[in-house]
Amino acid sequence: MDEYYSHDGALDKYAALAEEGLFDQEKTVVDRYFTGDGASVLDLGCGAGRTTQALVSRGFDVVGVDVSEPMIRKSSSLFPDLEVRVGDATDLSFETSTFDYVLFSFNGLDDITPETGRYAALAEIRRVLKPGGTFAFSSRNSLYYTLLRARPFSPGTWVELANFWAKNRSTKNALSNYKSDDHEFGSGDAYYSTPLHQKRQLINCDYEPVDVIKKEDSFSVYTDPWPYYVAKTL
Repeated sequence: MDEYYSHDGALDKYAALAEEGLFDQEKTVVDRYFTGDGASVLDLGCGAGRTTQALVSRGFDVVGVDVSEPMIRKSSSLFPDLEVRVGDATDLSFETSTFDYVLFSFNGLDDITPETGRYAALAEIRRVLKPGGTFAFSSRNSLYYTLLRARPFSPGTWVELANFWAKNRSTKNALSNYKSDDHEFGSGDAYYSTPLHQKRQLINCDYEPVDVIKKEDSFSVYTDPWPYYVAKTL
């Protein structure tokens, strides 16, 4: 996915999104669980600064981190006053128990490969959170992407689903949590899970699952393309 986040088209896309601020699910997360004026927030996968700027405007003390140097340069050009830096979620450069909250938005955690890296990131996030701190993130729902995105009266969605499975059979990812998919500015592997699987993963990584937040127009968290998960450190 490094190629994707360095592509000029992706940089322009994320720059345009930066003006939108928090998405609806993120607003729900922050309103319910990120409380306390001036609380410290680590904004992982901050991209071009969309979530970082929005959190700062709400009065939080925010540090934005992204593995993509081009994205950090874009963020700094759009929002010169933000504190943003290049960093790796699997090896964070912060002291233990630094932050009240961590946000990893827009499925950024899913782009970490291999799976040992995902577990390393979850461990690092837990380390830099204060005791009882809150971690919120979104993750691709495999129930949606591997089945439910095909619509009964939309032939194009059935073609997309067939191509998705054909690609993953060819890459031998059909039975893996990591699936290959084509994107607007490239292709790559990303992690797919179900809400039940994700809750179990959090528990196994010493988190306490607190909530799963869906889009308003989704029937349930099991049909949402990428639910937001909220967990606390034990």
